[in-house]
Amino acid sequence: MIREHGLTENIVFLPGGGKKFLTDLLNSSKIFVMTSQGEGLPMAVVEAMSCSLPVVIFDDADNTDICKHDYNSLVCELWDTDAFADNVRKLLTDHELYNRLAANANKLRDERSHDYSLAYALDLWKGILQQVDSIKR
Repeated sequence: MIREHGLTENIVFLPGGGKKFLTDLLNSSKIFVMTSQGEGLPMAVVEAMSCSLPVVIFDDADNTDICKHDYNSLVCELWDTDAFADNVRKLLTDHELYNRLAANANKLRDERSHDYSLAYALDLWKGILQQVDSIKR
């Protein structure tokens, strides 16, 4: 599809390379954009914000729990591609906006890191399994 639309100069698929590869990639990036809908727990957004990357996303209930428009991200109406492109342009040209959103994105790591930790997820699953076990008895 990328070839069909003549986008091979603009889109590159990178090989997986583990956590260090991902961290290096995010740290070398300027912004993080995500166009998908229905991510559930948007770990990609959490990882990007923890690297101080402002985010551009569509308004999706799964993302807007952590992505706050004009605070740590720019949120566009679902499938408004013109607004999405404008927001990407805005972040790349408005340095004051970029710096403010980047600083606030980084705060997510401090404010919500426990909510997205493996230990927290394990505690949740243990609690669920204990409830299921007590129902069976």
